[in-house]
Amino acid sequence: MKKALAFLCALTLCLGMIPAAMASEAGYTETVVSIPNGDHEIPATVCMPAGEGKFPAVVMLHGTASNRDEAGNGYKMAAPVLAEKYGVATIRIDFMGNGDSTADYMGYTFESAEIEMVPQNYITMTGEDDVRSMTKLLDMLEDNEDVQNVWHNWQQD
Repeated sequence: MKKALAFLCALTLCLGMIPAAMASEAGYTETVVSIPNGDHEIPATVCMPAGEGKFPAVVMLHGTASNRDEAGNGYKMAAPVLAEKYGVATIRIDFMGNGDSTADYMGYTFESAEIEMVPQNYITMTGEDDVRSMTKLLDMLEDNEDVQNVWHNWQQD
């Protein structure tokens, strides 16, 4: 019985490492982080393309009563594709009272959400490939009937 239990524990540990190994081989890394925000922290997942440099980024915001991976794991599946295939970094967060958030859902209001989506800075893209990739990404998101709103903070030079 002890051998079977030890085998199951070892198998579970090995299977748990497969996604991380596949991610690094696949050309991206995914990291769970916690972002300080006043009296609470925001649980988030950052997915980065492999390599060094600056990458365009997308903030993925889930719908009501969902979580940062979105319904059916849509964001969880899209983030690695954006990183590996298009070189786009992503961050997806859990809103207050959703997913892994320990904050009270009552603190999440329309006013707080609307104010937080105003960009504080803008990024100028000058490379033709970067502009083409970002334009294609925005077009794809806007054409997707599951995506309700698309915001960005980049401008073309």
